[in-house]
Amino acid sequence: MHLRNLDLNLLVTLDVLLRERSVTRAAQALYLSQSAVSHALGRLRDMLGDPLLVRGPGGMAPTQYGEQLQQSVHEALQALQLAISRGKFDPAQSTRAFYLGTTDYVEYVILPRLMERVYKAAPNVRIMLRSVVTEKVRDDLVSGHLDMAVSFAPQTSSLIRIRRLMAETHSCVMRSDMFGRAREITLRQYLGAAHCLVSPSGTFSGSMDAALARSKRHRNVVLSTPRYLSAAEIVARSDMILTIQTRLAKHFTEYLPLKACPTPFRMPAIYLGMQWSDRTDNDPAHQWLRGLVEDVCKEIGAQKA
Repeated sequence: MHLRNLDLNLLVTLDVLLRERSVTRAAQALYLSQSAVSHALGRLRDMLGDPLLVRGPGGMAPTQYGEQLQQSVHEALQALQLAISRGKFDPAQSTRAFYLGTTDYVEYVILPRLMERVYKAAPNVRIMLRSVVTEKVRDDLVSGHLDMAVSFAPQTSSLIRIRRLMAETHSCVMRSDMFGRAREITLRQYLGAAHCLVSPSGTFSGSMDAALARSKRHRNVVLSTPRYLSAAEIVARSDMILTIQTRLAKHFTEYLPLKACPTPFRMPAIYLGMQWSDRTDNDPAHQWLRGLVEDVCKEIGAQKA
């Protein structure tokens, strides 16, 4: 098929369909009706001679040809966008959509300030947040499912850029009247208490447990949950201790009957990092957004946690 017979808008629709793997979500992302996206998919199938997306047990999945097209189409559209923008990006006029991989921590601590700045500078830009899955970050960034990922301990990989954003420490969060009015707890109290663990991967062991194990100590984790908010709400009504990042601990103590205190043993600082793909490294729009993320993290990092 010759390129002159292909509508560029169809490639934009194909790019979003292969990323979202859902006509409904693609229609929402494109601000089109579902019937318009379904019609476009039908035209693409006829022109390219392939189903491109087929229904499976977990929803729609790309065919082998669809998978081959996904990265190539996305990179071609990115290159075209960069070429016609002539290396410039005007936030005030842009209607770009960005796909950010984040964690609960980032959404509580970073996103409120980031979105305030984004909306002031670029009121028509859209941001979609997606959960970071450590094992898939590289593929998600390369494929365009994510434009950027912000998380702790980002993994180095080929085709991926990483920038360290800010340091964070850990604190213990507990019911405000637990252990009386003490603002610090002993190691004996810590080890003798029941614990709640936030584990996105669904385990009963985390970095605290690894640190304790190195000194042949063990804590009693009785609840593991993937969500920080439910963990904080539960701990506020129990005798459990929740050990989380200090800035997040401070956030929860501001509106729940909780108090925070330092961990009773030394824990090294952890670092929040930003990852993005080589394909977006020189894109002015992405450079603008990465710059905002860096500015917000510098501002937060300069404040006492």
